[in-house]
Amino acid sequence: MTSFCGEGVEADDYIACVARRATRWGLDVVIASSDKDFMQLVTSPESGVWSLGSKVPAQERDRETLDSRLQTQDLGRQTGKIGLLNPHDKTETVWTAEQVRAKTGVEPCQIVDWLALVGDSVDNIPGVPGVGVKTATDLLNQFGSIEALYGDLAGVKSDRLRAALQSRQRRCGAMSRWCACRRIEV
Repeated sequence: MTSFCGEGVEADDYIACVARRATRWGLDVVIASSDKDFMQLVTSPESGVWSLGSKVPAQERDRETLDSRLQTQDLGRQTGKIGLLNPHDKTETVWTAEQVRAKTGVEPCQIVDWLALVGDSVDNIPGVPGVGVKTATDLLNQFGSIEALYGDLAGVKSDRLRAALQSRQRRCGAMSRWCACRRIEV
């Protein structure tokens, strides 16, 4: 069994990196975790039901064949899918982008910004005081990203919310996003 260890690299970052690389090989990946920041990696199924089966035929799943495919494949293109399985969820549902949207109200690519606004005590992300799930979702649906939000704070209607955002602008924009973002190349 392979193990990964590196100074300043979290296990979550290795999981994200291996998952993304596997999708570039055409493999479907399921990450079993209840950690909310993995929602940023979830992709949409290309057709209806999310399948745990690989797009790579079983006889081609050996290391040598995958290595040769990797060398000839465009690594910028994602061909597999990433799903998220919460081990504490009795339904055993593999989450896709649809479930992430249903749970959070935002796209998987907005999860880092959503967590930076809401905060997450497990990952030591302070968030913005007074900003909960609904407010964060509303802000991201209105502005699209934290960068756009802070670029147009005048567009925030509530004076109290605008003041809270201003007080956390530096922390929310930098530290919180860094804490929530999974590095996909380690």
